[in-house]
Amino acid sequence: MLKSESEVEECKKYYQLTIDGAEEAVVMPSFARISSDFIFEFGAGGVTMKYLLGTILRGPKARVVCERLANGIEINQLMNMTEKDFLRIEGIGPITASQLAATFEIAKRLQLIDRTKT
Repeated sequence: MLKSESEVEECKKYYQLTIDGAEEAVVMPSFARISSDFIFEFGAGGVTMKYLLGTILRGPKARVVCERLANGIEINQLMNMTEKDFLRIEGIGPITASQLAATFEIAKRLQLIDRTKT
């Protein structure tokens, strides 16, 4: 039975043919890769906080942590969280906590620059 074009395209995402004609599983892209692709496609202003965070965070828990941060915490709260606050969130370790704290500190400093210009 012939597959529709959409079914064939779906299969291409998960399997590829080897030179000898056998199917070989393709590793699914990381959440960071998916997030970066979305930003290239729609621009940083056109994606949700989950995908913006996804370009910063790495590792097997990144998708879950990004969803938890984006859906469970208001941006104002994120901006004011410290490394220790981030460590209290399940799935976040010291390196990720530092990355997040640094990212939001940069955002706060940029806000200060904007305020001094006006």
